[in-house]
Amino acid sequence: MVNKGSKKVIPVEASAFTGKAAGQAGPPARLARKRLNIEFPQRVADQLDSYAEVTGRSKTEFLRLAIGTYAVLCDEMLSGNRVFVASSDGSKLLRELVLPA
Repeated sequence: MVNKGSKKVIPVEASAFTGKAAGQAGPPARLARKRLNIEFPQRVADQLDSYAEVTGRSKTEFLRLAIGTYAVLCDEMLSGNRVFVASSDGSKLLRELVLPA
């Protein structure tokens, strides 16, 4: 967790996805892998293609990061915390992120 003024910033733990601790330099360690075959509706597959292209990441890397981000969201909400998106200067809360029940 990083404190930026009054803001709490929680980086997605890099080690869960790359085999190295957050901030650790060098190539990622090789983790045990499991290949998955996932079927998505065409609309979701198109969104994945688009987001991967826009972010410059592979679809696999994008999904790994999305799962990690979702895990942080779950952890915060299970701890009784609320998660918000703020404006770039932090002066306004734009939306609250909630998990489907």
